[in-house]
Amino acid sequence: MSDTGAASGDSLRDVAELLRGFAQARNWEQYHTPKNLAMALGGEAGELIACFQWLTPSESARIMHDATTAAAVASELADVLQYLIRLADVLEVDLAEAVRRKVRLNETRFPSSSVPTPAASTPDGAGAPAKEPFLVLEIVGHPASYSTAATDPWQKAVRAEIARKHASPRDTRFGIRIAFRTRIPANKNEVWDIDNLVKPTLDAMEGILGVHPRQGPTQAADDRVDYLEAQQAHCPRWGVPRSPH
Repeated sequence: MSDTGAASGDSLRDVAELLRGFAQARNWEQYHTPKNLAMALGGEAGELIACFQWLTPSESARIMHDATTAAAVASELADVLQYLIRLADVLEVDLAEAVRRKVRLNETRFPSSSVPTPAASTPDGAGAPAKEPFLVLEIVGHPASYSTAATDPWQKAVRAEIARKHASPRDTRFGIRIAFRTRIPANKNEVWDIDNLVKPTLDAMEGILGVHPRQGPTQAADDRVDYLEAQQAHCPRWGVPRSPH
């Protein structure tokens, strides 16, 4: 992709000029609409994800140690970056400045002094190396919200995924990270509050947490969770990956 006379620097602006010249030389600008570029970006991101599919956390950390897989990952990363930069160029977005603005915003939202130390990830005290997740789950379903009656189906989906991974309760303390991907609410009554997402999910995790040793209905032993991190983002598809430690 190095046509004669194209920019050759390493800055985002240089790369944008390089990609713009590449497209112009082939009369591809007619196809580089924001919609097409965004879809292509999503497709390349999927190909990058495929490089890591089914790898354990430790295997994914070593993926660049093999020349073949390293080349594949580098190629997919380049494809993702090219489409991202090309999309920003077409939309006339200063990508570097957009990142700087986002970082400044995140600095106010997440002050460094407020970042907690995951208790379950450092069982030997401060400074101990964090443990790798012993289980990562991907649950596809309809998370229960405050205004829906989807609790039972959602909890069944959580339990089914735990069973599919052949997980069993552990006699330990836990740290749990949850990322909820919910659709954009269709109306003001369809609201997924983070606390109303977390509670039914934890209640369905007795296959990992075990159950409370008490009489009455079976209840997951969520009192054994020392650290809980949950976040929510709107996404067209449903899913919740979580990593108990």
